Amino acid sequence: MERLNEDKARIFDNFYCNDNLNMLKICSFFMHEKERPVIAVLIKYMELHICMQKSMKNHEIPTSCNCSGKESNLEDILCEIGDYLPPEGRDMMDKLKDMKENMEMYSQMMEMMSMMNEQSDNNDT
Repeated sequence: MERLNEDKARIFDNFYCNDNLNMLKICSFFMHEKERPVIAVLIKYMELHICMQKSMKNHEIPTSCNCSGKESNLEDILCEIGDYLPPEGRDMMDKLKDMKENMEMYSQMMEMMSMMNEQSDNNDT
């Protein structure tokens, strides 16, 4: 799952990147440690510039989502970002999932009880 999330993050990053930026990012690893923060700011500025150009041009967004035109729900989003959440966030996400499963199970039980009561009422008459 972590690999898929990395791919989505890379797809987004690559959409707002170009070959010059990629070369600059690679070269930054060979630069002196004191120069790296300046290069990092330059890279981010250049990414912002590209982002603004693309956004103003055609309102483009990266599209490699496996969404079939449907709106994503909160659970899908939380699963996608789960690897990036701090431990407390993961715990909360797990609790929310458990609560949702319990609510669904309770709802199913209520439906079943209702059906059994209807069946019982029909047999009594």
